Amino acid sequence: MSLRAALLTPLLALGLAGCGFGADNVTRVYSGHEVAGPYITPEAYAHYAQGILDERAGQLGKAEREYQAALLEDDSSPDLWARLGAVECRSGKDPSRSFAQAESLDASFAPLFRERARCALTKGDARGALTAAERAVALDPDDEDASLLVARAYVKLGRAADARRWLLALLLRDPTSTGAREAHREVAPGTEPAPALPPDPFGARRPGERRATRAGVDRALAQGDDASARRLAKSAGIGPGELALRAAALGRAQLAKAEAERVLAADADDSDALVAALTAASLEGDRAAFETALSGFGPEPLDPSPLAVRLLGELLARRVGPDSAETWRRAWALPAAADPLEASVEARAQR
Repeated sequence: MSLRAALLTPLLALGLAGCGFGADNVTRVYSGHEVAGPYITPEAYAHYAQGILDERAGQLGKAEREYQAALLEDDSSPDLWARLGAVECRSGKDPSRSFAQAESLDASFAPLFRERARCALTKGDARGALTAAERAVALDPDDEDASLLVARAYVKLGRAADARRWLLALLLRDPTSTGAREAHREVAPGTEPAPALPPDPFGARRPGERRATRAGVDRALAQGDDASARRLAKSAGIGPGELALRAAALGRAQLAKAEAERVLAADADDSDALVAALTAASLEGDRAAFETALSGFGPEPLDPSPLAVRLLGELLARRVGPDSAETWRRAWALPAAADPLEASVEARAQR
């Protein structure tokens, strides 16, 4: 099962429950762009979720039927049309109509061009794949799969040197990318493509200065000292997504919202920031912010941290019910919380 499918179930439950806000219109987020639109029916969400599961399981016929059923409920989603086109391509059908419909709805929807590139490669159209993949990267530079498709297209075109340069650039951007390293080894066997991450990528400490701790960050958050919290987080190697999450766990809704929005604007797949945004919106009773965060759920989310799993479980318990929360937490089989803040969230959820 994809992580998106795993996360979609609890988020769908929150959306259907309305999180106490009710629903008549929603603001959707595609590739960082807010688009006002009609309320998305529970049926459309349910068909979409099942389509994702079927597609990942290789049951393409079932996935196609689920996406078509979802489109009968809501035909204004470029994501749905792009997914339908991707399944049609994998099934050997002509996806051009579905892809064109997605583009007519949002010509800047990056995943559409990634799927076009993937489809073109399977059909032997390396030149078309390169054009589409480069467009996907231009729209979303953080989409690693799109960058890997660019490299694959270069290889198919006999431009191995260009593929190596592209993969090196990807590794300079993200030295932790195993996909880029594996692709580089295929193009240039026996070579080491790029150095690993430096010991302290944040460069926050001066020589001899002690590294800050999460406990120190949490104290600053609890005291309402945002400036110190941000400074200490940088020193501790805590990114803005985790900072947003810790702020949300401590009830600092405004800081959590600000940090989460900053992260999600750059990377809609950051699950920690998404959970922080949802929690902050719930704490403030901000229906619009909640719907914006929920509808901006990225196509390929990162693994949520243990704190995010626990915090989303708490939100599910509060807004949907204890059974839903327990099912969510049990699915992740988390070890005992070592982080005091995680332990505190877990204790709150069990009250």
